[in-house]
Amino acid sequence: MSWSPFLAAIVALALAIWAACYLLGSPLDGAETVVVVGLSAVLVFGVRALLRRLRKAPAPAVPEARSQAPSKGRPKSRKQPPR
Repeated sequence: MSWSPFLAAIVALALAIWAACYLLGSPLDGAETVVVVGLSAVLVFGVRALLRRLRKAPAPAVPEARSQAPSKGRPKSRKQPPR
C-alpha cells in the first residue's frame, strides 16, 4: 500500500481550506494550519475506511436459501467424517 495518494489528498484538502480562509480575509496562523491539516487527515482516512466498509460484499441473510435452489446435474457426494 502506498501512502502517496493519501498524503496528496490531505495536502490538497488542507491547502484548499487554507486558501479559502485566506481569500475570505481570515488567514490562518501556524496553530490553526496544524488543526486544518489534522482535520483533513481525519477526513481522508475516514472516507477511506467508509469506502472499504461499503465495498465488502454483504453476507447472505438466510444461508439456507441457497441450498433450496434446484440443483443441476448429479448431486455431490458428502464425505463422512472419520470414525
